[in-house]
Amino acid sequence: MRISISGIRGKTTTVKMLHGTLVRRGLRVVSKTTGDEALLWVGEEVVRIRRPKSVLDENFEVMKIPHDVAIIENQAITPYTMRVFHRIIKPEVIAITNVRPDHTEFLGESKIEIAKSIASSFNEFTGFVINGEERSDIEEIIKGRAERLGAHYIRARNYGIPCSESIGIVEEVLKLMRETLSEEERRELMEEIERGLSVRRKGELLWYDGSKVNDPESAEILINYFSRKYGRKFVISANFRRDRRDRTSLFARFLRDLSERDFIIKIFVSGFGAKSVARYVGEKCIYVDERSDSAQEIIRFSEREGAIFMLLANRKTKLVDIILEKLSDK
Repeated sequence: MRISISGIRGKTTTVKMLHGTLVRRGLRVVSKTTGDEALLWVGEEVVRIRRPKSVLDENFEVMKIPHDVAIIENQAITPYTMRVFHRIIKPEVIAITNVRPDHTEFLGESKIEIAKSIASSFNEFTGFVINGEERSDIEEIIKGRAERLGAHYIRARNYGIPCSESIGIVEEVLKLMRETLSEEERRELMEEIERGLSVRRKGELLWYDGSKVNDPESAEILINYFSRKYGRKFVISANFRRDRRDRTSLFARFLRDLSERDFIIKIFVSGFGAKSVARYVGEKCIYVDERSDSAQEIIRFSEREGAIFMLLANRKTKLVDIILEKLSDK
């Protein structure tokens, strides 16, 4: 069986969960994740992939590895790359974690357009489409495309907390293999997600690394979840990149709305275009340089306020590197 894990957020988590679940059943499983560092799982072994000139080319070699099941993450950056990806791996099952506004310069400016871009990658090899996205209008697009191709459409269960659609996808894949997810396995996967949805502590500071939370909708879901869970206010650090201007624009609008909420104390912004974002967001938003003393100032401010300090928007920025280094100090 060949499985594509597609969508916007939670793909790597889903690959890891599904890989481990199937390996425990004695199957030969080959899996691959994308992102900043491509990782390949062959059974219980994990190796880093040395990237060739074309990232898509990795998948030709991965599919040659002997397997009962191959689980490959679809990076979902452009409609073209998604279609080529599915031509390479010929997935019998396509699982979509969710549809969120990211890579909007390529996939489309609305969730409807992004859903259409993702659905356009389905092809004649697709036998089953498993959908974890809850919005009904998005579901209609995904389901409609699947049915036009003659593929079976399956709605994955969501367990009511962020990322829990990954568990629903694991359950549905197992059903296709005439297997079931045990209550113990389901509980362990829920605990794994909940651990990832817990703030960390350094001294008196509570903080969460959401720097890989690259779209406003996912950021809002997490902030609302933490607000209910911990009952604290927030200090936000949003960090921008020159090569992600579409993301900066989306976050600027989100941060402006977010700044009006009582549980937001302060928003610090840095990186390319951050001065303009600070002016646009308003009085709660402050531009800071990407320097060590700025990072220390933000951390101390958050600690004094007794707030949850949360990183957002982009991981690969200078200030995020500095902040994470300081927060990881013993």
